[in-house]
Amino acid sequence: MLSYYLLLRGWIHLGNTESTVRILSVVPALLTIPCIYALGLRLFSARTGLIAALLLSLNACHIAYSQEARSYSLLLLCCTASTLYFVKAIERSTTRNWSIYVLIAVIGIYTHFFAGLLLMAQWLSIAFLPSRSLYWRKLLASTAAITVLISPLLWFMFTRDVGQIDFIPHPGLRELYHLALFLASDGGKAIGGLLTIAYLAGIAIALWNFASHRNEKQSAERWRFIVIFNCLWTPIVLDLCISHLGKEMFYYRYLLICLPAFVLLAAYGFSCIPTRGWHALALAATASLSLATVWLYYSRPKDNWREATRYLVSNTHAGETVILYPAYAELPFSYYQERFKPASVNNRPQLSNRISLSSESSDHSDAVWVLFSRNDDNAVSMRQALSDRYEFHNELTYSEGIRLVRYFNRHPSNLAGGTVQTRGTGLFSYFIEGGAPQHE
Repeated sequence: MLSYYLLLRGWIHLGNTESTVRILSVVPALLTIPCIYALGLRLFSARTGLIAALLLSLNACHIAYSQEARSYSLLLLCCTASTLYFVKAIERSTTRNWSIYVLIAVIGIYTHFFAGLLLMAQWLSIAFLPSRSLYWRKLLASTAAITVLISPLLWFMFTRDVGQIDFIPHPGLRELYHLALFLASDGGKAIGGLLTIAYLAGIAIALWNFASHRNEKQSAERWRFIVIFNCLWTPIVLDLCISHLGKEMFYYRYLLICLPAFVLLAAYGFSCIPTRGWHALALAATASLSLATVWLYYSRPKDNWREATRYLVSNTHAGETVILYPAYAELPFSYYQERFKPASVNNRPQLSNRISLSSESSDHSDAVWVLFSRNDDNAVSMRQALSDRYEFHNELTYSEGIRLVRYFNRHPSNLAGGTVQTRGTGLFSYFIEGGAPQHE
C-alpha cells in the first residue's frame, strides 16, 4: 500500500484525528463515481454511465471501504481510471493517453499487488481487437515502462514472501457466490442475497444482449464489451488458478478490483431492458435493495479499536506482555495508544508481535495479553499454546473481529470485564459468555 501511505504521510499534516485520516479514503471514493460514469459513457452510453454511477454510489461494499484508513478506495479509483485510459489509448493512440495510462497503472500496482491482475485482464482483451486497430509500438512501449517502474515491487514480492497471506484458506467453487455477495452488498445474507441476484440478472442480460447482437455490432463495440467483461472474470480466474497451484490468495477484499466491472456490467444489462416499465422497476428494486444493505452496514458493530486499546493501555502493567495478532494490528493499536498513554512510562508492558511459547523458554511474563483482530489457524494455535502455559484466561469482545484475551496464573480477586476460564472449561472457545463488553 505504498501509494496510499505516501499520501497519508503528507495528509496527516492537515490533522491526525480519525475523521481527517478517513477523509483521505473518502476523496478517491467520491472521484470513482464520475470516473465510472465516464467509463460507462465511453464503453456503452450515457444511460449506462448514469446507472453505473448510481449503483456504485449506493453500493455497500464501496461505501464500507471508502471509510477505512487503508488503500482500497484509492485502489478502486486506480482500477476504474486505468480501464478508462486503456480504452482511450487503444481507440486514440496518443502519447498523452498512453502516458496517463502508465502513470495510473503504476500507482494502482503500488497501491495493491492485485491491480496487476487487472492489467493482465486489460492486456488479454487485445486478442479480440482487430490488428489494424492497434498501434503495437506504443502498446509495447507502455508495457515495458510499466514493467520497469514496478520492478522494485516485483523483486519485493518474489523475495520477501514470509507468509503474509498464509491465513487465506484454500478456495472452493462456493467462494464465487460469496465473492458476488461481497461485491453486491458487502456480505449481507438475506437482503444481500436478493441484491446479488439482481446484479447477476443484470450481468446475464448484458451477456444475452451481447451474444444475440454480436454479428450486428462492429468489432470495436464488441471489444468494448469484452474488455470490461475481462476485467470482471480474468482476475478471478487467475486468482483461482494460482490458489489451486499452491499459493492461496483468493480473498474477497483483494478482489475489490472487480467491483467497477461488476457494477458496470449490471448497469449495461439494466440499460438493455427494452420496456420502459420493466427497466424502471428493475432499477428501482436494485436501488432499494442497495439502500437496505447500506442501512444494514451502518447497523452492524464495527471494529472498535479505540475502546480495545483504551482498556489495554489502562489495565496493563510492567512485567506483562502484549501480543498483537496479526502484525498489522500494531498500526491501529499504535494510533490509539498515543491518545491513551499510561501515566508512567515505567509502567508500560512489553509490546510484541510474537512470544516464545515453548516450555523451555525463559520468557514467562506475569500475564500475557493478546489482541486478536483475525481468527485463523495461527490464532487457534496461539490460543492453545497460551492456554497450556497459563492456568486462567478471560476474554473481552469488542466486535466480531476484535477480541482481547488475558492469560495469567494467579486468580485475581477482582477482574474488570469478561469471564475467568480455567483449563478444560471451554478454553479454546472464541466467544465467552457473560460480562464481555460489546461495543459498536
